[in-house]
Order: sequence, then C-alpha cells, then structure tokens
Amino acid sequence: MTDESSAPPQPAPMRSRDDLVWWSIVVGSILSVAGLVIGLVMAFKRNEAECADGTYFPEGTTDFRCFVHPQGLEGSAIAVISLMLGILIVLTGAIAKATFASADRP
Repeated sequence: MTDESSAPPQPAPMRSRDDLVWWSIVVGSILSVAGLVIGLVMAFKRNEAECADGTYFPEGTTDFRCFVHPQGLEGSAIAVISLMLGILIVLTGAIAKATFASADRP
C-alpha cells in the first residue's frame, strides 16, 4: 500500500522563474560589460603615424609624434551599444520580476 502524501514536494514554479530571470540578468550583464570593455579597448588603441605637413604643435611641445585611432569609431559604437544593451537587460529583468510577482498574487 502506497501513501500518496509521502511523495517528495515539487519545487515552487515561482522560485524557478525568479532564478531564470536572475540568471538571465547576470549573464546578460556580464556579456554587456565584456562588450563595453572590448569597445573601449578598441576605441583607445592608437598607432603612431607620420605627421601631416603643416601640423600645428603648441609652444613648449616636447613630443612631436602623431597618433591615429584606426578603430576609434567602431570601438565607440560597440561601447555605446553594449552600455545601452546592459541598461535594457536590467530594466527588462526588473519588469519580468515585477510581472511574475503580480501574477502570483491572489
């Protein structure tokens, strides 16, 4: 004879949804920060270049080298997009948590 009341309790669905939202926010935020760092590294990487004729150097300059930022635009764009994506991920996660919390209330 089996007793049905001795069955192991099932995990609450609310807990698993909260965990899913939390892990989604964490993973998305980590990827967003990685994109931000990669974009900033690309934007600030510089190479020494030959100065153009007529380049102005202020009085008292001791370093007469010129630099170019070959991926400055792309790096800046990646950094801005990653930052906006991170904000969107956090806001969407907060909305999802609030929606799940209000749906579970009687």
